Amino acid sequence: MALDVGLRNITLATMATTFLVGCSYIPGLAKDEETQQRRQSMVANLEVPPAFTAPDPRQQLVIPEIVSARAQAAQGERRAGLLQATADVRFEGPPEARYLVVSHAPDDVWPRLQLFLQEEGYTIRRIEPAIGLMETDWTGMSESQPGSGGIMRFLRVARDWLFKPDYLERVRLRIEQGEDANQTRVFVATQRMDLEGDEPLVTGGEVTSFKYGSARPAPEMDVEVLGRLAAYLSGKTEAESRAMLAANFQPRAQVIYEEKEYYIATSQSYPRTWNRTGLALDRLGFDPVSRDENKGIIVVTHNRPQDLYEGIAIRGVSIDRQADISVQMTVKLQPQRDGGTQLRVEDITVTGGELPRFDVIVLERINEQLR
Repeated sequence: MALDVGLRNITLATMATTFLVGCSYIPGLAKDEETQQRRQSMVANLEVPPAFTAPDPRQQLVIPEIVSARAQAAQGERRAGLLQATADVRFEGPPEARYLVVSHAPDDVWPRLQLFLQEEGYTIRRIEPAIGLMETDWTGMSESQPGSGGIMRFLRVARDWLFKPDYLERVRLRIEQGEDANQTRVFVATQRMDLEGDEPLVTGGEVTSFKYGSARPAPEMDVEVLGRLAAYLSGKTEAESRAMLAANFQPRAQVIYEEKEYYIATSQSYPRTWNRTGLALDRLGFDPVSRDENKGIIVVTHNRPQDLYEGIAIRGVSIDRQADISVQMTVKLQPQRDGGTQLRVEDITVTGGELPRFDVIVLERINEQLR
């Protein structure tokens, strides 16, 4: 199959690897900080362009350029800066058109790709197994750039509490069978649209509209997604895959402890943090009650909250593992002017027993998932 044209102009950037982060105890467990009221945030509805042009299925088996790329890779043309993949996952192709070769059948790789996109916080918009194509929706992102930050940007966000993406991004993954039935080639293509206009819909009005430029290839994002995907596919289970990502990349979330409050600060934009938070709460055993993405509010319950204390010791405190305890809590997310997101746990109601410092415990557990 021919490689996407957009991948031919890629200039790979060096990626930093191997950041290991750990802690021996959880600060704040012995304190009794007050919960403060915080503002809610609003998320603007984005008008997005049509999806990628659909590939022609009749051309999916044309592979002369893949053969050529594999031949160049066999001659020793390797690009530094990417992860050292395991024997099950390796990089092939010329520097401007890298792809992954996975030592597993396409039917085994396909569901792992879907899980990867969900882990990364994307919303999958298009899945076509017949042609091996998977594509995300456009996702709003923010970044700190000269002229875009500072007090003026803060005042604009504080005025109407809208998340205003600096650009939109989209990911496409495509697979094809390798040299035999137990080998799969995985291709990554990303696109980006930059914000070109931010004006009131009505003169003098408070509601704004967004205008984005034409979609274009995003070479640096190609490299990042390719590297993270290689690490994820190297794990044999979901837990192993998350551990591989945590071990090879800088954490994207951390718990911040301040004098009277604590929260999670993520480096990811609001839409991706929202998606990943929902997935994290599901994994931790919480049941959804209500979700309002525009306001950044998630209300959940848990019928066995004692399980979240597993492996954590609090001096002078014991947890009744057999008690019939339940909890309801509210999680609030708010976009930040630096492009990241803050997450707080509030309005905790415990029934049937006591859960000491549950707000801190659950923040730590969520943070483990968001890293």
